[in-house]
Parts: sequence; structure tokens; C-alpha cells
Amino acid sequence: TTVPLPESSVTGFLNISSRPIGLELSIDGQARGTTPARALQLPVGPHTIMVTNPSTGQSWTRQVEVQEGRSQLIRLGGGT
Repeated sequence: TTVPLPESSVTGFLNISSRPIGLELSIDGQARGTTPARALQLPVGPHTIMVTNPSTGQSWTRQVEVQEGRSQLIRLGGGT
């Protein structure tokens, strides 16, 4: 589910890909579905992105800085 942001919020976008695809995705500790994920709108500032392989339990984490009005591509996983 998408949490609506206040209209005054300054946001940016993340596109998240992984190898393999279909990894469980969480942002700042909240489940956000599976990869790939496109045009995820987030408030500007630091965020923690984590993907987890449900078959192996292995996970990869990255800190990212969302920038105002920008779209960023983040690649995570064992094959990236």
C-alpha cells in the first residue's frame, strides 16, 4: 500500500532493481513489495533500502539520499 504524503512534502523517486528479481523490498523498515520497483516516491533525505532473498534469507542493504525532484536507480542483490 502507498502512504499518501502531505502536499507540501518535498519528494524524489527511486527505481530499485535486483538480481535475481523478485526479492522482498523494504524501505526504512517498511515492506514495499518485491523488486523491481519503479517510481517509488519518497521524502527528500536519507533512507535505508533493503532487499531479501526469500529462498535463502540473504539480504543486501544500502543507504541512499533521496534528492528533490530527482529519480535515482538503485541496484541491489547478489548478481549486481
